[in-house]
Amino acid sequence: MNQISKLETVFLALNTTSYTIAEAISPNSPFINNRQIKGTAFLFVILIDIALVEFFFGQLMKATFNEVTIISILFMGIYIVLDMVYSKKIEVIVKNYGSYYSFFIPVLFVLFSIGSAVYIFTRA
Repeated sequence: MNQISKLETVFLALNTTSYTIAEAISPNSPFINNRQIKGTAFLFVILIDIALVEFFFGQLMKATFNEVTIISILFMGIYIVLDMVYSKKIEVIVKNYGSYYSFFIPVLFVLFSIGSAVYIFTRA
């Protein structure tokens, strides 16, 4: 496998952090498989994506609902494409997460996920 560049670690930070957290919170059960962990990781990304796009584009830039939806779907599409193209490198980074990233990032990620969920559900 090729070396993982610094640029790839930056682009894959969201993917690997969400996957690492989803893997850590899933119980050690034979019924939990890799697809379910990836689904949980994607849920974290959706929460953050929708809240960020809604806040920055919807509230600050006064974009319409259609524009916010399209931008949010584009960001989710980028996440999915990165997940498919770099799946092997994501697995390598997740197994050695501490050597690529600080463990302060998952703490911020979890706090931001909680804040995003609160923001989304209190906007209704």
